[in-house]
Amino acid sequence: MVETTAIRAGIPMPRIGVIDDPAPNAFAASLSPKNAVIGVTTGALDLLDDSELEAVVAHEVAHIVNQDGRVTLTTFALVGSIASVAGVLLVLGWGLVRSILSEFKLGLGLIMGMLGLVMIVVGTAFAAVAFVLGPLISSAVSRRREFLADASGVELTRFPEGLVRALEKIHAHPSTVQAASFEVRGLFFVNTVGEGLLAQWLGSHPPVAERVERLKEAGRGF
Repeated sequence: MVETTAIRAGIPMPRIGVIDDPAPNAFAASLSPKNAVIGVTTGALDLLDDSELEAVVAHEVAHIVNQDGRVTLTTFALVGSIASVAGVLLVLGWGLVRSILSEFKLGLGLIMGMLGLVMIVVGTAFAAVAFVLGPLISSAVSRRREFLADASGVELTRFPEGLVRALEKIHAHPSTVQAASFEVRGLFFVNTVGEGLLAQWLGSHPPVAERVERLKEAGRGF
């Protein structure tokens, strides 16, 4: 299935892995289509029929084609850069302010102290963006890429119903892949850590119900 889907997508054959885990799920990891891997759990192999499994594989191939690994890495790099700038500004700002507080000086010293206060304010703003808005932005980007992978996967199979059934079956068996650390759960086909209010804001995946609804709407065009 992976080979056939890769040919349809026009990418080299990804490496294939099977995860010995009863949780039904799958993942794709790559920075370019030339160096990619697709993994499927034994739980997914046992639970899904051929059309459903093919739909899941197509979804993961779509992630590779769309270079979502690179998009995610770029997003993390941008957030990390903002956090680094915030750290530098806060350290330098507090250093200038402490030097003034320890020995009050007029003239240039006072100007440097004011500069330190400005750096602290700007650094705090950067930190807020990095540590508060950063995760929200990263999660929003990830959710949009999941929707895109769903749509691109359906374009490869021309059978939206297969992906709909796969999502519904996996969602009905909520369990976490034990071999997956928290940091890489966002790479999986379905993030089974929950779909509460917090997950809707910070989760790497959109709610399954919303994914299914969009796929059903898209299916009317086939």
